[in-house]
Amino acid sequence: MLRINLSFKNTTRDIKLYTVINSKEEKSDFIKSCVEFYLKSLEKEKAWTNSSLIKLSMQQYRSK
Repeated sequence: MLRINLSFKNTTRDIKLYTVINSKEEKSDFIKSCVEFYLKSLEKEKAWTNSSLIKLSMQQYRSK
């Protein structure tokens, strides 16, 4: 089994995250779902940015 150790500092942000995670029955599944959601979000943002840049480039090309 692969493992990753995760530490939480004594900050408001980390304590809040720790509390939410610790309240889950399936902590590992919850964290995996969060990471998957984040990665999919990054992919969508990258695709949107690339699409926007292409549209902007085409508009600039057409206006010349």
